[in-house]
Amino acid sequence: RGILKQTEHLSKTIDDFRDFFRPDKKAEEVRLETVMSEAEKIIGKSLQSNAIQLHLENKSDYTVETYSRELLQVYINLLKNAKEALVENRIQERKIEVSISDDAKHIITTICDNGGGIDDAIINKIYEPYFSTKDEKTGTGLGLYMSKTIIEKHLHGTIDVSNIKDAQDRYIGVCFTISLPRKG
Repeated sequence: RGILKQTEHLSKTIDDFRDFFRPDKKAEEVRLETVMSEAEKIIGKSLQSNAIQLHLENKSDYTVETYSRELLQVYINLLKNAKEALVENRIQERKIEVSISDDAKHIITTICDNGGGIDDAIINKIYEPYFSTKDEKTGTGLGLYMSKTIIEKHLHGTIDVSNIKDAQDRYIGVCFTISLPRKG
């Protein structure tokens, strides 16, 4: 059953890439919680098998007019990166916290992990094409570059990153914040 779900997702991903540059594609009205739930279904088994707790809190009833499959790819990429940081840094209590909220004009998705943060020397480079903190076998350096391109150029939003520090000023994790124009 899990393999079937993954295969279905990969097939849709191929279609997504085919549609990526099509000028005539149609945006749809969606709730971000629905897109995040789909991302969780796709990557959930991988999180479970790595003892990672994912907590989703939705505080917004607004919708966005967007390309939901492209947003889904961004969510999956950020969750996958968080998973890899948690595993690689051998974090004991592995957590990913997702919050969806809104302000006067935007719906904001915040994805935070306790995977150790991103070194100050490279945090400003993470969106550059081909920049990767992973070795050549596992990282192309295109995930965050594509995520930023999708959010800013296709979905007309913003994506930001910040480290989370503890009381002793040590990095304990990272948060990605995606802000998309809300409908209504």
